[in-house]
Amino acid sequence: MTMQELMQKFVDASYEELLDAAKDALNVVYPKIEEVFADNKDVSTGDILLMFISTTIASDGYFTDLEYRFFCDLTGTDYSYEKVKGFIAQHLGEEFKKSADILFDNIASDNESKNALFILCLAVCSVDKTINTEEIAFIRRLVENN
Repeated sequence: MTMQELMQKFVDASYEELLDAAKDALNVVYPKIEEVFADNKDVSTGDILLMFISTTIASDGYFTDLEYRFFCDLTGTDYSYEKVKGFIAQHLGEEFKKSADILFDNIASDNESKNALFILCLAVCSVDKTINTEEIAFIRRLVENN
């Protein structure tokens, strides 16, 4: 399956399928992040994942109602739309894309973790039923150096 076909498969998936895929991916990625960043007491595993999810949402420069709902459902939070929108806005830009790429590189040492983080990224990007050129560039940036 090509990257284009895989992205289309995610775009065509239902909200529930994307949420299930993202939650399954988190279950794989969470312990790997804990392991890799065990010595870093400055940031929690949850904070690292929130940064990655937020940066993925922010990668196209848009924030939709569906992305808000997905963020809350995926993270198990009930934050207001404005609070989440502000959090996403904090993760715009090159600095956070670079951090997401570094995270991907650091936990992608095994295929299971790499695939899970890739699936998480695809699910987040696909929830609004499109993956635009900015999101494609973000995804390619993550996977091309691995």
